[in-house]
Amino acid sequence: MLNKIKNQLSHKLDFIFLDSLNMFIAPLGGGAGAYIAYYFASCRHWHADQIGLLLSIMAISLALAQIPAGLLIDRVAQKNRITAIALGVIAICWLCMLAFPSQPVVFISQALVGAACAFFGPAIASITLQLVGHEGLGPRLGRSGVFSHIGNMLTAISIGVFTAYLSGQAIIGLLIFFAILSGFSALGIQRNTAVLVNNSAVKADTYKKRFYPLLKGILGLVSTPGPRAFTLAALLYTFANASMLPLMVQLISKQGTHAASVQLPSALLITEFVMIPVCYFASRMVNLGRRPLLIISYIFLVLRGIGFTVIKIPAAMVALQILDGISAGIFGLVLTIVIADFCRHNDSFSSTLAAIYMIMTLANGLSEFSSGMLANYLGFNATFAILTAVAFVGLMIVVTLLPETREVAKPILVDNENALPANS
Repeated sequence: MLNKIKNQLSHKLDFIFLDSLNMFIAPLGGGAGAYIAYYFASCRHWHADQIGLLLSIMAISLALAQIPAGLLIDRVAQKNRITAIALGVIAICWLCMLAFPSQPVVFISQALVGAACAFFGPAIASITLQLVGHEGLGPRLGRSGVFSHIGNMLTAISIGVFTAYLSGQAIIGLLIFFAILSGFSALGIQRNTAVLVNNSAVKADTYKKRFYPLLKGILGLVSTPGPRAFTLAALLYTFANASMLPLMVQLISKQGTHAASVQLPSALLITEFVMIPVCYFASRMVNLGRRPLLIISYIFLVLRGIGFTVIKIPAAMVALQILDGISAGIFGLVLTIVIADFCRHNDSFSSTLAAIYMIMTLANGLSEFSSGMLANYLGFNATFAILTAVAFVGLMIVVTLLPETREVAKPILVDNENALPANS
């Protein structure tokens, strides 16, 4: 009886630590690029090209590290310790940037930060899956999303207060503090029972003969029509969505620097605030079908693009971020669940999730680069229209080509002779 109570208490503590991990780690994702850029612009007076190079180095490092990080997480039982080590690396790197702000130290440090951030998404998703299993993944991801968005909101408010009453260096100090809190939260999760056991006919030795390990996640995304359709749709979604907010801020800034300084924090807070209820309700609906939720997500992205194309009033454009909160809140939740569906019959969840994160990271960078060029040569209206068209193509792929993965859940790394029947 005492052991049962102890186990129940330990299990509840695991979920409490998971909630705190999601909350504190949220602003650190992607190397906290926006905050780092603000710090070096306002406190170190770096030029735009230097900051752009810094963020590019971090993004490239993040993209290159995604698949190796996913493979390592798949093979290590103590995923919480891997997460804590990555957070420790980030805290040390930011401390070095604060103490030795020379360009070589900063560039190397931020490259290591990008590589460490590659572990966050696959590790937290795998830890969550270990705790709740496939059937409980949807509701749990919704709860995690709520805490992540609360963490982003609290970070934005805290940094605003700290920079107003202290100095810009408080930004780095606050990020280091969040990294430490995240590390302790990760280590507090004690349960590491493996859920992702390979019960299919694919054996490790057979797999090693057929596939090169670093391509494991990518091959999982292109081996059958369902994953291929979803990967293409996710790429188009990321390409269309990534540049809309930066373009909106640039467009507003043309009306005055003061307007942009007020509207950008407002837009970010609105988006995060809307995502909280969206994640909660989407997680309650996800077991009814993943595909309908994806369709809704793409529809709201298309509507947002149309709005930015025809509306140029700053307050109205900021209000359109409500649509971003709905669309991105749904998409971020369903993305992980769809990958878990495709990987239900193999042990490649983390590496496959890392592979799609890598593809989306590259799509994000390509979107920001190409949209800037398009805006310079064609204007903002034409650029928003092109991004909207890209989002519409993604919507059509989801409608016409993507199966309902909740029912399909087919193996994605097996050939026909080894395939298992899908669970219904």
